[in-house]
Amino acid sequence: MNASEERALQTVKATIEEYAANREWVILTNWMMSPIGSSEPIEVDMIVIGPHEVFVIEVKHWKWSRVDDKGNRAQLLRDVNLLQAKGRCCTTPKIEQNPPV
Repeated sequence: MNASEERALQTVKATIEEYAANREWVILTNWMMSPIGSSEPIEVDMIVIGPHEVFVIEVKHWKWSRVDDKGNRAQLLRDVNLLQAKGRCCTTPKIEQNPPV
C-alpha cells in the first residue's frame, strides 16, 4: 500500500467511525480480481462493504500536468478506461476473487 492509499484508507475509516459507527463495515484493500475469461488480474485499491452498499475506491495521486488537456490526453484516456474496467469488474457477478497474499 502506498502513501496515498494509506491516507485514503485512514480517511475512509474516520468517515465510517463518524457517520456509521453503529453499523458493520468491511474494508478490503489491494484486492486482486480476475474477470472470467481474462488471464490478467486487476488490483482494486479499496472495496468498502456496508450493510446496504458497496463502494469501489481507486486511489490516484496525479499531478495536475497529468490530467490537463495539453498533450497527455491519450494517456489520460487509457487511465480512465482502466478505471472504468475495474469498476465494471467489481460490479459483475462472474468474477474469481483471489485474496491478497
